[in-house]
Amino acid sequence: MVKMISKKKIFFQKDNSFLKITGDDHLSFLQGLITNDIYSLSQKKCIYTGFLTPQGKFLFDFFIFRIKEGVFLECRKQDRDNLLNKLLLYRLKSKVTIAKEVNINSYLICKDDVKDIQSSGNGLNIRIFNDPRSEIFSWKMLCSSNDFCFVKNSVNLKPINNKQYNSIRLESSIPQSSEDLIPNKSFLLEVRFDQLNGISWEKGCYIGQELTARTKYRSNLKKKIFGIRIINNKIKDKEIFFENKIVGTINSFDSHFGIATINIEEAEKCISKNSFMSIGDCKVKPFIPKWVKKVSP
Repeated sequence: MVKMISKKKIFFQKDNSFLKITGDDHLSFLQGLITNDIYSLSQKKCIYTGFLTPQGKFLFDFFIFRIKEGVFLECRKQDRDNLLNKLLLYRLKSKVTIAKEVNINSYLICKDDVKDIQSSGNGLNIRIFNDPRSEIFSWKMLCSSNDFCFVKNSVNLKPINNKQYNSIRLESSIPQSSEDLIPNKSFLLEVRFDQLNGISWEKGCYIGQELTARTKYRSNLKKKIFGIRIINNKIKDKEIFFENKIVGTINSFDSHFGIATINIEEAEKCISKNSFMSIGDCKVKPFIPKWVKKVSP
């Protein structure tokens, strides 16, 4: 099972920030830039998507939400200014306005709390969406700080801290771009971005599409992310060994679970043998994340 945000718990994504995009051309403008289909958005459905280099390498990931006058983009706070500048660079003559949005926050909640939150927040400006990466993992709530305080007290929600959230994320093998992707180097299919519902294979052209599609249809990917169960000792190194050779690197981890980029053939072999890999003197066991829809890595 994918581990989820527990009932009556809430996580404030304080490291995230928002951009607001409006104007007559805002949908067509974004459609030509992002990996997902902007036209699949609705008032009740958000999308998870990526922004690539022309060579198909990762630059940014973010969520997009429909609002009455346009859309909100939710990204990492440290990426906001660079993403804003990149969008302005591509705007050209498009009828689009792009600005920072500071009056909204992002929270992760449990699916089982959605009805209570909606009931208590009736009349407030609170919007709730299933997390498109995995609705079992969490649901997303957007609102102001004041509205959050009202709902938190009404429903008796208890905040969890970064360490607690990271433990849930790692056990569920949900990659986080700040730790599990490298800008200008990582390819989206290496982090199973398509399995996280971040890529549309039916939409038209976007930046980096040609290489992304070629990688998928030629099946020439050598490595992907896997979940890692830590069996003993603390991880002190990055390189992962299997049968006396380096087969990958670990990206993010705590004392129990991690996310690693591993050669696919070597990971398949280890999993089929029910064997172990090693990181220094630490024994680890790779596994395919539960949210992966296909049996094969």
